[in-house]
Amino acid sequence: MKVGNEVGGRRLTFVHQFISMSKPYSQSRALWAITRASFKAIFSNPSAIIFSILFPIIFILIFGSFGEGGGANFRVALAPDCDTTNAFFFNFTNNPAVRIVKYSDSTSLNNDLLKGRLTAIISIREEKDLTQKSRYIVQAKSTSASSNTFYSFLQILDYMKLKFESAIGGQAGEIVHINPPEISQVKKYRQIDFILPGQLGFSILF
Repeated sequence: MKVGNEVGGRRLTFVHQFISMSKPYSQSRALWAITRASFKAIFSNPSAIIFSILFPIIFILIFGSFGEGGGANFRVALAPDCDTTNAFFFNFTNNPAVRIVKYSDSTSLNNDLLKGRLTAIISIREEKDLTQKSRYIVQAKSTSASSNTFYSFLQILDYMKLKFESAIGGQAGEIVHINPPEISQVKKYRQIDFILPGQLGFSILF
């Protein structure tokens, strides 16, 4: 009858096993053994590498692109009749929250506006009264697809108006007049509507 086990070709007797069992238990060694075994299991299977490491990183990058750091940023296009030489226009473009986007054709502009990628189309015109005092007329156009950013943009526009009028001072009456916004009702898109098809296609590949 054999008593004990063999390790490395050498038979361990009951006494050797008892001595090894009487050694103090080390949690750090046990944790390292479990971690090492887990990594061996992961790297031995290529699909496990993709779903355990690459997939979470891809999702972090995708959902991290939903928001932009540094505060709000409004993408605004200029209307054809927008006067780019008046004082209020320069004050408007100097606001760090406003980003002027230029389009080579109206088709791309309307496409981004319908899909909510563009906050608004802005028009700023300067008018002079009988005393040759300047008055600025502001008109903003948008769609319901941009409702999540457009109303915040209107608040920024009101703030710029008050700041501009207080900086000029000494002039009676309203200097900057903001017309009621024109909002067209369209299908409301969300960012996930553009990202989800790519995610599904990527997951099908694996």
